[in-house]
Amino acid sequence: MKFSLKVNGKVETVDVDPATFSEQLARMAEFSTRVQTLAIARMPFDLLLLYRPEVDGASHQYLGRPEGESVIRTAFVLADHAVAAVADALETTDALIVTGDHGMAVVEREVRLNTLLAEKGFAPRWRAFTAGNLAHLYRFDEPDDTDAVIAMLTATGFFERVEKRGLNAHRNSGDIMAWGWPNIAFSAMDAQPSVIAVTRGQHGALNTHRELHPAFFAYGAGVQPGALGEIAQTRIARYVAGLLGIDAPIGAD
Repeated sequence: MKFSLKVNGKVETVDVDPATFSEQLARMAEFSTRVQTLAIARMPFDLLLLYRPEVDGASHQYLGRPEGESVIRTAFVLADHAVAAVADALETTDALIVTGDHGMAVVEREVRLNTLLAEKGFAPRWRAFTAGNLAHLYRFDEPDDTDAVIAMLTATGFFERVEKRGLNAHRNSGDIMAWGWPNIAFSAMDAQPSVIAVTRGQHGALNTHRELHPAFFAYGAGVQPGALGEIAQTRIARYVAGLLGIDAPIGAD
């Protein structure tokens, strides 16, 4: 995390040290918990969705960095206290579910794909747009050298899967879709060099990697004790609908 400060009339960007990061994380966690427990006390609801950013924020910044171990530990403690406070605020007729949208892996390299495309002679005909470990690459001019781009990307060793846009792909999907290994992060910036060493947390790779699986647990009214094992996230909607006593969404697993 960085802060922008105005010093002698000039804006300067400075890194935040782990102690300051933890302090700000704790302040934000306390504020969020107060808001959420107040909402529970004052607002009637059938389904209430609460977001806790502590573990995600700390992991993106400090996962895998020795100086960040205390920050990660602090984030988990804060999240644990927050869940306990929310649980205490609920009625005995309520159920509590805790889950996430992803896990996290340590990134070791950042690959700047548009710089890489330029180095290999494929730009500006090709342009990459990225998010985490996923990249969509679009071709804007002839010739159609899709196979050559796929071969180049595959040869780098940074990608777990590289494939052409299929007939069933979303209309906005790239002409090429590429998924990196969990320890690789992609950037769309045009900057040298094309590959740099980094250490931080990231997600977005293929969900076959267990470190990218989030936790899921529930307790309270209607929850049957026992282990669910490993389940698809798309089953959660049906599970919640069952606790609410309503039909599951169309298309739910």
